[in-house]
Amino acid sequence: MCSPEGPTDPPAMSDGQYIQWLEAENARLRGEPPTPPEGYTYLASPYSHADPAVERDRFEAVCRVAARMMAAGEIVFSPIAHTHPIAMAGTLPRDWEFWKRQDTALLVPARKLVVVKMDGLEKSTGVEQEKQIATRLGIPIEYVDAEG
Repeated sequence: MCSPEGPTDPPAMSDGQYIQWLEAENARLRGEPPTPPEGYTYLASPYSHADPAVERDRFEAVCRVAARMMAAGEIVFSPIAHTHPIAMAGTLPRDWEFWKRQDTALLVPARKLVVVKMDGLEKSTGVEQEKQIATRLGIPIEYVDAEG
């Protein structure tokens, strides 16, 4: 690695990601502003349950799905993976009514909604609301298996 003005070492990545990194690095060295990412995937999954162990299991499952997607090169935001630790640290409510403002603000600019097929999906108020919002905004909806 060189000085802030010089080249940096590339992180581990696929060939396609390396080409994108190399183009961004060359632009940085030329003093050009960074190109914004092509958007992100909003990863929806069921969460709320009377049993905290079920919520923890759902959190861990969606984290595994998000990790798989990120390893494949996607930019992913998962409200459960990203906010479960915040909810625990702040003893915040875990229901859609509390989180809808936060989640909607992040769903609106997403390029697609991916719903994790897992236990509790058919009863999830939050996922149903996220799907309705995505449909109204014309955001494509896809489904992925929890254990992929």
